[in-house]
Amino acid sequence: MKPKTEEDRDLARLIGAWKPGRSLARDFYTSPRIFERDLEKVYWRQWLFVGHASRVPRAGDYFLYRLAGESIIVVRAKSGTINALLNVCTHRGSRICLETEGHAPKLVCPYHAWCFDLDGSFLTARHLPEGADQATLGLRRAHVLVVEDLIFICLADRPPDFAPVAADIGRFFGPHGLTRARVCARIPMTIRANWKVAAENFFECYHCLPSHPELTQVMSYVRAFDSPKLAAERREYTARWEANARRLGHVTGESKSHGGVRHTVCRIPIREGFLTQSRDGQPVAPLMGSFKEYDGGVTGMQFFPIHWFVGDNDHAMLARFTPLEVQETEVEITWLVHQDAVEGRDYRVDEVTWLWLHTMQEDKTITENNQAGVNSRFYQPGPHTREEALVDEFLAWYLVQIS
Repeated sequence: MKPKTEEDRDLARLIGAWKPGRSLARDFYTSPRIFERDLEKVYWRQWLFVGHASRVPRAGDYFLYRLAGESIIVVRAKSGTINALLNVCTHRGSRICLETEGHAPKLVCPYHAWCFDLDGSFLTARHLPEGADQATLGLRRAHVLVVEDLIFICLADRPPDFAPVAADIGRFFGPHGLTRARVCARIPMTIRANWKVAAENFFECYHCLPSHPELTQVMSYVRAFDSPKLAAERREYTARWEANARRLGHVTGESKSHGGVRHTVCRIPIREGFLTQSRDGQPVAPLMGSFKEYDGGVTGMQFFPIHWFVGDNDHAMLARFTPLEVQETEVEITWLVHQDAVEGRDYRVDEVTWLWLHTMQEDKTITENNQAGVNSRFYQPGPHTREEALVDEFLAWYLVQIS
């Protein structure tokens, strides 16, 4: 066992000072040293959602995934397999793919023209020394899982168990037909906040009523948090909705796992009279997957460190959160519709993206304001409410990871 450094002891004191039911000390959101620890202990070890398989339909199609200065090539090989390769040439380290997405029959380093196959294996190099072990010159690979055409990668030597998450994705999102979907829109945005500030925000809806007028308009549970009368009405409607959804053969209920990858997933009603999560509750695209009619329900899934998927009867939304710097987090939102849907005839992008684009833009503002306050020398961790229970669970999980 390596002897503990003074930095290790400082971190242990900060972790030990945390009290459940409160936010973290300022250093956890501002310290470059702790940010590096987060990358090492969390992001290099966990399964990360990177995109939908429809982005790489043909062999040689690729896109780049950025993570805190690292670049990973997500590419479809001739066999049809999707690979994740570190974008670092094994000659002298140059980036190989320079465009954020594209097509390449093989991967050729633009510096000295070393050539690699789409599975990362070394192919050729000019003037390679005799005796060079070509088997060791391939690109470093990350682990890849594709579940319902959702691509996940893990940079750890031994990834955590993803089986419970994969099973629930299949059970809850299988009916949404993600394997027969296409990208309707994909919008990245940068939040000037630490990734944990973003995570804490997305793991609670205590802020939804004052911050998200569109979400409050669409989802009846938002006002139900603050009104016993509306909460009772929501429970009564949920019981009726569940009975109807089961009659249609649709999934209801929820599932959670606390081992391997922490996740929670559920299928719930939107609000009475709403068929989908749109401005007026009316359809915005053709039905997806195995749905034959609208049931007014929505599937939602969250898992740590921070991923968020939503599925309606006629469209889906996938959000990934990626730390870039100590106080810079990229959010990329992807909307899916049926693979045969035609823009302008079957759907309008602004109608499909309306709810979650507005909500994410509002979240960008409030999380950046939150980070600005946390940066203050006068910041002190405050108490959580009962509506922030998942935040507490996330913080407890996070501190275990970095200990």
